[in-house]
Amino acid sequence: MKRRWVVLVLIAPALGALAYFGFRWWRQTRAGPSANLQTARVERGSLVATVDAVGTVQAASSVSLVFQTSGQVSEVLVKEGQRVRAGEPIALLDPTDAQLQVEQAEANLEVARARLDQVRKGPLAEEVAAARAALASAEESLRALRAGADAMDLEIARLRWEQAKDQLWAAQANRDAVAGMPASPQANLDAARAQVASAEMAAEIARLQYEKAKAGPRAADIRALEAQIAQARASLARLLNTPSAEDIRMAEGQVMQAEVALKQARHRLEQTRLVAPFDATITRLSVEPGQVVGPTTPVATLSRSELLEVVADLPEVDVARVRVGQQVQITLDALPDQVLTGEVADVAPAGASTQGVVSFPVTIRFDQAPPEVRPGMTANVSIISERRDDVLLVPTRAVRTQGGKRLVRVLRGGEIVEVPVQVGLTGEGRVEVLDGALQEGDVVVLSAPSSLMGM
Repeated sequence: MKRRWVVLVLIAPALGALAYFGFRWWRQTRAGPSANLQTARVERGSLVATVDAVGTVQAASSVSLVFQTSGQVSEVLVKEGQRVRAGEPIALLDPTDAQLQVEQAEANLEVARARLDQVRKGPLAEEVAAARAALASAEESLRALRAGADAMDLEIARLRWEQAKDQLWAAQANRDAVAGMPASPQANLDAARAQVASAEMAAEIARLQYEKAKAGPRAADIRALEAQIAQARASLARLLNTPSAEDIRMAEGQVMQAEVALKQARHRLEQTRLVAPFDATITRLSVEPGQVVGPTTPVATLSRSELLEVVADLPEVDVARVRVGQQVQITLDALPDQVLTGEVADVAPAGASTQGVVSFPVTIRFDQAPPEVRPGMTANVSIISERRDDVLLVPTRAVRTQGGKRLVRVLRGGEIVEVPVQVGLTGEGRVEVLDGALQEGDVVVLSAPSSLMGM
């Protein structure tokens, strides 16, 4: 009796397990092939395909400012991060030299204008009288030269020569007397000799003047006086005909040149002030007071923070699907709870290769960026490359490829049937079914136990 109870205790668990698995087999056979299947229904709806990328927020308009002239920075008027208005000064150069050039140009303009006024008024009466007197004097000199010396003039010239010879002889006699006195100082002898030399020169001059008086006027002297007369007549005629149209034009031209020079000087003075070309934010300052800069020295960088964009590099396999004007959803790592919108503003026509990988920069402009968005932030973009409405959709997991065909397993009449399909757009974990092999409401199998795969 005791041995029977022991046997029953040993076989009871085995009988229980057999009963449990037999019950499970019975339930499976009663439920059919649809048990333990992951399924989904074919739906009709809209499908959106996207191109995803990561980019960086940038200002849509950014410019590096430089002075147009060289000089020493006298003052920096802004700070990094400061908002400035168009025309607001950023930095100044020492204006001393430029200001002096302006003052010199203003003075030159005043002189040119005064000269123009004088030309328009004509010559003064004193200038005309002086020109007439100069002409009369030259003409009188020519008449006297052509007339030559008269008998009295010749006699005077001869007597002057004789007088000069007498003075020479007296000087020579005095020299000889001094030289003949042994006790005479050397200084007295030197003075006597100097008087002789001077007397000799005076006698020679008197002789030449006498010879000239006898010879009459030379042709060269007559020509020189004639040229002097012609010049005097021309000067008088110019004064009497002033102002001529040409004189006025020349004077006006000088005024115009002076005005241009003044404008240039004022422009150079204005170039000592560096101003903002548009409303923007100072994102970088590169100079300080006392620094010497030139036309190539960066001074400040301005960015238009109210116009922001995202620049993302797309691989060549994706860029073909992107076009200007496509809508974009944007999320920022700094603002993870906000989904912003924008559109594609530009697609680079040429790619850049980095370590053998070709990418194309794509620019996305925000529709409206909140104040928290800053240049330099990381942005995740989802470009809506295509959208289709009222199409049949199945989960991507329902489609598999076998032998070059796309197949979908469909549950029909309690059985799993493989149906060939043609697929279209893919996105959001779903795929478009193009042909009529499936109907809205059909149940497609996503996964099934291996025991049912052959059914």
